[in-house]
Amino acid sequence: MSAVLRAATALAAAATVGLLTVGTSQAAPPPQKYVALGDSYASAAGVMPLVPGAPLPCSRSQRNYAHLVAQAKGVDLTDVTCGGAKVSDLTGSQFPGVAPQFDALTPDTGVVTLQIGGNDGNLFGGSVADCLAATFADRTAMTEGAAGGGGAPCRDRYGDTFLRQVAADGPRIGAAIEQIHQRSPRAKMFVVGYLGILPRQGNCFAQIPLAVDDVAYLNELELALNSMIRTEAASHGATFVDTPDAGHDACAPEGVRWVEPLIPGTDAVSLHPNATGEAAVARQVEAALGRA
Repeated sequence: MSAVLRAATALAAAATVGLLTVGTSQAAPPPQKYVALGDSYASAAGVMPLVPGAPLPCSRSQRNYAHLVAQAKGVDLTDVTCGGAKVSDLTGSQFPGVAPQFDALTPDTGVVTLQIGGNDGNLFGGSVADCLAATFADRTAMTEGAAGGGGAPCRDRYGDTFLRQVAADGPRIGAAIEQIHQRSPRAKMFVVGYLGILPRQGNCFAQIPLAVDDVAYLNELELALNSMIRTEAASHGATFVDTPDAGHDACAPEGVRWVEPLIPGTDAVSLHPNATGEAAVARQVEAALGRA
C-alpha cells in the first residue's frame, strides 16, 4: 500500500470514529424530569440559601431534599414546593402570582415527590399551637410539665378532634395522587412522610412547653397522619417514603436533631426540619428511587 493510500485510509477511519462519537453523544437521553410538590417540610422553610427567583412566601430552600436528590441522581428538577401549602394549593393558586403546583406536571415527567397533609385541617400549626395555649392556660400543667410530670390539658380539651381531621383528609390526598397519575402517567410517584417533631417518651419543657401526656397525644396524631398518608399512597399506586427519626426530634441536642424546637437554633423555621433533617429525608428518597 502506498504512503498516500495509507494516509487516506487513516483519515477515513478517523472520520468514521468521529462520526460515531458525535452520533453517540447526540443519542444520549436527556436528564429525567423530576417535579417536587409539597408544603414547608418539603420546601425546607427558612433553611438558607433560598432558591433565587422563587416566590418569597414559599420559603423554598436550595438545601431541601428535592434539590439534594436532584444533585445525587442527576435529574432535571422543577421544585414548586411552598410553605403553608394545603391539598387545595396543588390545583389552585396559593398566593397571588404563584401558579397551582400541579401546573408543573407534564406527560413526560419521570419522577414526582409529594409531601402534603400537615397543614390540612390546620394540623401542625393548629394542633401544636392549641396544645401550647392549653398548657399555658393550665397552671397545674405548667408546674407538672416543667417538672417532667403528666397532665394533658390539650387532650382533655380537644379529644379526638385532630384525629378526625386526619381521617377526613385522606380522600383528598388520595384524589391528589390520582390526578398526578393522570397528568404524568409515566412518572414514578413517591409520597413522603413527616419527620417526628416530639420525643417518643418524656418531654423537653424548656424547648417545647408541653406536658408529658400531651407530648404523647401529639405523637399519636403525627403517627396517625403518616399512617393515613401511607395508606393513601398504597391505595393509589404510589410509593410511601418513610422517614424514621428516633432520637432526632426537636428535643434532641443541636447537631443531632432533625427538627428545630420552638426557638430554633439554626435558620430553619421552628418545629420544622433543619438542613440535617432535609439531608436525612433525601437519603430515604434516593433509596426509594433506587428500589423503584
